[in-house]
Amino acid sequence: MRIAQPFALGEFLVTRKQYAAFVAETGHRGSGCAVLPLDGTSGGKFDPALSWRDPGFAQADNHPVVCVSWDDGIAYASWLSKKTGRHYRLPSEAEWEYAARAGDTAGRYFGDAPICEFANVRDQSKKKLRSTGQFLECNSGFSNTSPVASFPPNGFGLYDMLGNVWEWVEDCWGSYGDAPGDGAAHENAVCKEGVRRGGSWNSLERYLYNAGTRGRGLPDARWDWYGFRVASDYPAAASAPSESPTIAQSAPSATSSPAAPQSSDWDGTWVGSWGGQAAAKIIISEGNVVEYDYRGNRQHQQGLGQTIISGDTLTFGTPAGSVITLTRRGPTIAGAHYNGPPGEADAELVRSSPGALQSSEWDGTWIGSWDSDIAAKIVISEGKVLECDYRGFPEKDLGQTNVSGNILTFGTPPGFVITLTKRGPTIAAAHYHGSSGEVDGELVRQ
Repeated sequence: MRIAQPFALGEFLVTRKQYAAFVAETGHRGSGCAVLPLDGTSGGKFDPALSWRDPGFAQADNHPVVCVSWDDGIAYASWLSKKTGRHYRLPSEAEWEYAARAGDTAGRYFGDAPICEFANVRDQSKKKLRSTGQFLECNSGFSNTSPVASFPPNGFGLYDMLGNVWEWVEDCWGSYGDAPGDGAAHENAVCKEGVRRGGSWNSLERYLYNAGTRGRGLPDARWDWYGFRVASDYPAAASAPSESPTIAQSAPSATSSPAAPQSSDWDGTWVGSWGGQAAAKIIISEGNVVEYDYRGNRQHQQGLGQTIISGDTLTFGTPAGSVITLTRRGPTIAGAHYNGPPGEADAELVRSSPGALQSSEWDGTWIGSWDSDIAAKIVISEGKVLECDYRGFPEKDLGQTNVSGNILTFGTPPGFVITLTKRGPTIAAAHYHGSSGEVDGELVRQ
């Protein structure tokens, strides 16, 4: 495999302080975290009271943030991109391994040296808190996570490439051999699991023996040993401010010129889902696709192929070599077709005009049930869905709300799409389209 495009990778893991700045500015929510029982028994225990703020053990601001999911990492990178004008993202799996090896063909960058001198792993320090289980014989002195850069860097000057926290990368889980040959991320139309690399403070040596060791997890899964670092296209449009992760840069490459304005008949934000499972958002301005968002994973204009418009058809490409074609079926509705690895998928998208005010005629609390069996509650204020309650479990970290006449559409974090169709001032039909299939409901406004 050859890394085709130069890139930059964070010198350090994203810290609690950096993540706190993101949450404070965006209001991003993410509570609940799985932890390994202290008695060393297998399996994790999910605790809804834990989060990145309190993972169940003490952390300082310079510790890596934990209890963060793949989706959280992508959301952080998107925020950082908007804040700095520089395109941040999670690294691809190939980029991560290239950076971790730092030009060395050995299993790990410190060779056969004692692992506790170079990485925070499940050693004797952890045994003080956990009564049973396996532990390495060495001692790093850290009971859980350690401050970033507590151990020597690898040959590229990158810290904690093994141990401390598992690092989410951009790829969807699959055979490593099926990944693109140019080092880009392995993308699926429906991404059921994300990839993580590097092992953690709770990992045994079998997960740290080789920089090529892989792990996987659900995109919304949060564990007290999951974290991430960010990557960036290089050269960058702007320098990152002091609150942004330090970036170790690779060799420069040529930049592309901005696309010329063309027909604006497509302009707006188009929202829907691929196969009813993976949420999709496409933003078009002056006839050019400026952002393609797949399950919170945003690709910006500089990373996308040329936008081609022919009548009611619009086509563009993604960095992974996939092609997406939109076919307009009305002023605010378009069919979408994805063609790329690992196959093809279709979607239905609904457009909302950029910056348009949402109708407040939907405001209120809508109560009913899915399929006359599962209780449902949806709270709407100023035309935006604030809460979707399924079986008494309120979800507030929701996707964009789109209103078009008597139809309101919004997404949920796992990639489901819910459409409400108003049948009267206080009655609406609801349609759920997600990974478990489709189901209809009837809602009444209180």
